[in-house]
Amino acid sequence: MDTELLRTFLEVKATRHFGRAADNLFITQAAVSARIKQLESYFGAPLFHRDRNNIQLTPEGERLVPHAESILFSLLRARQDFALREGGDLRLSVGIRQGLWCDTLQSCFDQLHDEIGDLKLHVETLS
Repeated sequence: MDTELLRTFLEVKATRHFGRAADNLFITQAAVSARIKQLESYFGAPLFHRDRNNIQLTPEGERLVPHAESILFSLLRARQDFALREGGDLRLSVGIRQGLWCDTLQSCFDQLHDEIGDLKLHVETLS
């Protein structure tokens, strides 16, 4: 299964809006709809009740949430473990609230990376 399907599912759950989820994922609303339809087809059940301006998870969607979060978190941890070479590169992980990212912060990270060449930097924007 493509993990982007699960990422899209969780973004729609968080925003309760296909258009906003599309904006946050930098894809089209049609792509969001197609991904959700793929997941629904895979699981054989609707994951959302779709009422205009009121998208709600179905009971099946509610059951999928912890599994989707767990799968994505496990894959992230695996990627991080593989990214670190034996001998211990420096790693910095930062979670930033959505909307707080700015040029100043980007400049700070760029400078930090320039000064510490082998720094592994992971920045995640949280909603």
